[in-house]
Amino acid sequence: MPLVTELHAQAGLWTQHAWRIPALYLEGEAPDRSHDTMVSDALLAVVRARGLPLTTDPDYLPLRPVTGWRMHVDDMGAITLDWPHFTPLLESAPVESPDGWQEAAAATGIVVVFAGHGLGLHEPHTDGNGHAFTQLWDAAAAGALAGGAVVVAGHETRAAELDRTLARPQRRVNHHDHPSGHR
Repeated sequence: MPLVTELHAQAGLWTQHAWRIPALYLEGEAPDRSHDTMVSDALLAVVRARGLPLTTDPDYLPLRPVTGWRMHVDDMGAITLDWPHFTPLLESAPVESPDGWQEAAAATGIVVVFAGHGLGLHEPHTDGNGHAFTQLWDAAAAGALAGGAVVVAGHETRAAELDRTLARPQRRVNHHDHPSGHR
């Protein structure tokens, strides 16, 4: 039986302080072309090669959109994820999302995409917990996670306003109050 490429996706809401940011968790494996085995970190390698940065601490993920990546969400909630490649990473994929996910995507103009291995997405969810979220920090600590903000098509203006991180909004210095530009 030939080995088949698998891609698993799970949508969730990332709640960080006062933020409610939609997230998409991806995990995939592909056949090794030279051996009859599966490569568990195949997705991680290809998304990093296409500009999604390594994420070692999800609490400090930049929200500036990753260049060349764009997400489309149709009226039925199906997701197309374009990336710097000639075919989409996901195309009209029916990904179940929690209540408020689409509204949060429209409000922020971004979806945080996490891709890696060790997220548990290929495992059956028997306990009702989102395995990707609970295993995210372990994957990040192991160097097995890439992540970044992806623009939601039709909401580019909102996404362009983001110039901060999830946990530490950048502080703007008012140069009129501080002539030297320093505090």
